[in-house]
Amino acid sequence: MIDEYFPENIKVINLIENYTDNENLTAEHGLSLYVKADNMSFIVDSGQSGAFIDNAKMLGIDFQSIDFIFLSHNHYDHIGGLKRLLDCNKNIKVIASRNCLIPTLKVLSDEDISAISKYGGVKLCELKSEPKDIGGFAEIYKEHQNRFILVDEEYKLAEHIYIEKPINSYAEFVCRDAALAKLDTDTQRIQRDDFGHELFMVIERKNDVILISSCSHSGIVNIADTAYRKFNKPISTVIGGFHMRGKDGDNSLNCTEEFIRETSERLEDFGVKKIYTGHCTGILALEVLKSYFGDRVEHFKTGEIIEITQNKIKDLNISKQIYK
Repeated sequence: MIDEYFPENIKVINLIENYTDNENLTAEHGLSLYVKADNMSFIVDSGQSGAFIDNAKMLGIDFQSIDFIFLSHNHYDHIGGLKRLLDCNKNIKVIASRNCLIPTLKVLSDEDISAISKYGGVKLCELKSEPKDIGGFAEIYKEHQNRFILVDEEYKLAEHIYIEKPINSYAEFVCRDAALAKLDTDTQRIQRDDFGHELFMVIERKNDVILISSCSHSGIVNIADTAYRKFNKPISTVIGGFHMRGKDGDNSLNCTEEFIRETSERLEDFGVKKIYTGHCTGILALEVLKSYFGDRVEHFKTGEIIEITQNKIKDLNISKQIYK
């Protein structure tokens, strides 16, 4: 009997994130990752501005050889560089949730946060201040419809590489940013976002799975639980943001430290050995995570690369290799 084949050599390069240790690369509030699993390569998200393309060129990545970009959700700091990418690569296909077509917003006052959290939400004219548009997906889709693959649930990108929709089994672990909203286009009411536009990626290996979840608005616990229930394998590695950063910046939280510790305990239950995080996690939250996981959690910055083989997980900062 021939053993089933699973991806063995996985490489993830951070094309853009909030920070970098390399003066030759651009950092911004956003996220874009280059993923190579054996001989297949693709992009996850496109950052805020398109500067990830310039970083990729500096890092020796050829965009013309990439067939897919996967968009984890429709916020501006993950889709902002998409139009430039579509102009650079005329053949690349975009995979995203159909729910990305629903406009997303951020309300700016505490009164509005309270109002949108009520059943049914509120009309735009009833808000105390103008909300911030944090989407923009529909406009790009309208211009390039033939290049999009819109999915509702699971999508199989390749053998043992899947795009999945989180199941929010545990409401207490959904991200605590109550200012995030969506516009119900049927009722024209603004409601608290249920993150139905969010998807995540699973790379299944023989004995474990790797999660790539850009912002984890649904809660990294719910995302890990979804993957664990489906694949029935420990989740060895988690890559992405946890959306714990508060409204006052990297050194603030949108949740309690106890929430972060409870999240850490649940991730431990799923078998997590290593976490590479950043972007919307925030520096303070990263420190709290480190108090639980120690050196098993690391800030994954622009220009850095993770290499995962069948037998080991190894860090390598590619920027320090290229630029002396």
